[in-house]
Amino acid sequence: MKLKEECFDLLGPEFVFSGMNFPEEQSKVIIYGAPLDATTCAKPGARYGPNAIRAASIDLCSFVLSKKIDYFEKTKTYDLGNIKVEHGDVQETIERIEKMNKAIIERKKIPFMLGGEHSVSFGAVKAFAKEKPLLVVFDAHPDLMEDERLHHGTWLRKALQFIPKENVIIMGILGPAKDDWDYIQKNKIKALTAREIKKNLEKAKKELSSFTQGKKFYLSIDIDVLDPGLVPGTGCSEAGGLSYIKLIELIESIKGKAVGLDLVEAAPDAEQVTQRTAAKICYELLVQDFL
Repeated sequence: MKLKEECFDLLGPEFVFSGMNFPEEQSKVIIYGAPLDATTCAKPGARYGPNAIRAASIDLCSFVLSKKIDYFEKTKTYDLGNIKVEHGDVQETIERIEKMNKAIIERKKIPFMLGGEHSVSFGAVKAFAKEKPLLVVFDAHPDLMEDERLHHGTWLRKALQFIPKENVIIMGILGPAKDDWDYIQKNKIKALTAREIKKNLEKAKKELSSFTQGKKFYLSIDIDVLDPGLVPGTGCSEAGGLSYIKLIELIESIKGKAVGLDLVEAAPDAEQVTQRTAAKICYELLVQDFL
């Protein structure tokens, strides 16, 4: 499978994350977009997220102050473009995402998917079903709803078909449905609410560090874990989210080895706040020692 044949560039080959594309063989991380929002129940627009994040990343400085380096000094990236999405066939799109991640893994690279709604993470994580890595999820919602359909509110529950419950931690919960919360309690899934994190950030960092220490993990970030003022474009915002700095401090506390990443639900807004925040998170992720 040739990676590029599975994707297409909406705005030309020069339109890539950061504006720089290193050769595939030299890159540690392979970036691609999954522009799907077919099951969004609130505000649509996440399908425009991948390209909006790319545009914002080109406009932002690639120098990451926390590490005092340009991101590419730490991690070179190759941006494939966007995966081909069948907007009327969610299952087909999910299967393409799984296939793409498997192809990237076979090349011993780390896949980094830009969403798209959170259902796309199901396909990305399914590619690791045999390895069963830890699953670290930042999200205002647990996405553990009981429903036969795969959508942005059920993807994590369905992922638990192949990822053990004890391998999952959810950070920053704000707005769970009652059956979400009951499922967390009944199955003893590790979860920290946004309130708990804000009350004792150091405790949350230690818990996340201990959970991931020496382990392989997949990291999924739903940008609605942040306060709505930072991400006004996201589809299902909840009042009271984390600050940007608290999110980054939590990310910095993660140990172990990342096998894959995604950042989803970054529907762009007219003032470019959401997409610029998302792009900055991407730069922060790309300088972490877990890559």
